[in-house]
Amino acid sequence: MQQDVLNKKIKKEDGEEISPSDISIVKEEDESDEESSEEEDESDEGSSEEKSENSDSEEEEEEEVTKNIKQELDVEKRERKQDVEEGKTVFVKNLPFSATDEEFRECMEQFGPVFYALVCKDKFTEHSKGSGFVKFKKKDDAEKCLSSGTELTLKGTILDPHPALKRSEVQKLNDKPKEKKDNRNLYLTKEGMIIAGTPAARGVSVSDMERRLQLEQWKTTKLRNLNMFVSRNRLVIHNLPATFTDKQLHKLFQSHAGSSAIIKEARIMRDLKHLDSKGQSVSKGFGFVSFEKHEDALKALRSINNNPSIFTPNTRPIVAFSIENRSVLNSKTNRMIKSRQKNPLCKDYKAKEEVPAKKSKYESNSKHEEQNEPEFAGVTAKPGSTVKMRQKYKLTNQAQQHLQDVKKQKKEMKMNRKLRRVEHIKKKQVEKKMTKKNKKAVDNDSAFTKLVDKYKSKLLSQTNEKKKWYDS
Repeated sequence: MQQDVLNKKIKKEDGEEISPSDISIVKEEDESDEESSEEEDESDEGSSEEKSENSDSEEEEEEEVTKNIKQELDVEKRERKQDVEEGKTVFVKNLPFSATDEEFRECMEQFGPVFYALVCKDKFTEHSKGSGFVKFKKKDDAEKCLSSGTELTLKGTILDPHPALKRSEVQKLNDKPKEKKDNRNLYLTKEGMIIAGTPAARGVSVSDMERRLQLEQWKTTKLRNLNMFVSRNRLVIHNLPATFTDKQLHKLFQSHAGSSAIIKEARIMRDLKHLDSKGQSVSKGFGFVSFEKHEDALKALRSINNNPSIFTPNTRPIVAFSIENRSVLNSKTNRMIKSRQKNPLCKDYKAKEEVPAKKSKYESNSKHEEQNEPEFAGVTAKPGSTVKMRQKYKLTNQAQQHLQDVKKQKKEMKMNRKLRRVEHIKKKQVEKKMTKKNKKAVDNDSAFTKLVDKYKSKLLSQTNEKKKWYDS
């Protein structure tokens, strides 16, 4: 078959036959072509094998890199965990927002060599949070940084260094419940509140419940003013009988608060305009009781409020913490302090200090002016005093001052004249008014006397007339 193929190839287009030598050459060429094709196939197989080997080596390298990265991260985590325990890490507050890591590092290197100095940044905005961490190579350098005080500055701002804390400690601090500040003690408004449908509301009369609701509405309106607050030691009691006295009120609260409780005030509010049959002012139906301690006030409130056995079941005592005005209370305390300072029997008494008399407008501030200075003789010379001739500058100033004094004196004279004139005019006006009034009074008197005289004359004329026989 191969020979036939070769014979076919050997034939030319013109039909001429080729010699055996040419056939051998063609055979050699074909063999060489076959060998080259085989070599190419072998090379292709080798290249594919090399590619597979290269891909395997790359995968192994990637695995090694990932392992190295994981190891480095583990080392970093261990180092971070050890940072706080070593005491070399410092947390710095009040960093300038424009400060970079390099500037922060340079600032911290004044205390000693540094492992790292990083500014804390926001995850999303990547802006500085105004704080950062520094790890020193030595613990002593970290202690120096912590004890630096106000000397530690960066870009003109004083830095605030603190020892770094563990994440668990920071979480504990954040998880702690923050104490709510209630400067006005608004939570005490709920103390002693009676709600409909509860066991405490059983047996309460309709009038008492309406009264309680009215008082709650009044409290809400009052407490809208930020100056108003709920007192911790002062109680207000409503529904008091008309005949109840201050002593009875004191005794009532003392018995329910305990013998150890100290009551500062027990007073019933009264209407001073209206008096009863005994001549005493009528009670308004409520009063105030103030204790020294909050616990005693709370105990008294819980035992007296809504107690049916104190007055009557239909009119039970309504007790609550009093609402006070802070500004009024402050003014009251200031008045008390001043009165104690003025009272010689009090411990806080302060004797009056002699206040220097105020200088008048026209009083000169010259040093040479004295009370015993003669009116016209001038300055008195004293032996032993230093003799200094006055300079030209001082002399000119003296002349100007004298001119000003003369002008002031003239102004005073003019003002005095004007005042005298005004006073004289006022006196004249008053005298004129008085004369007019006197004239009117005289005219009225004369008119009255004339009327009296007329009536007298009429009466006398009637008596002088002749009487009839039946009048006698």
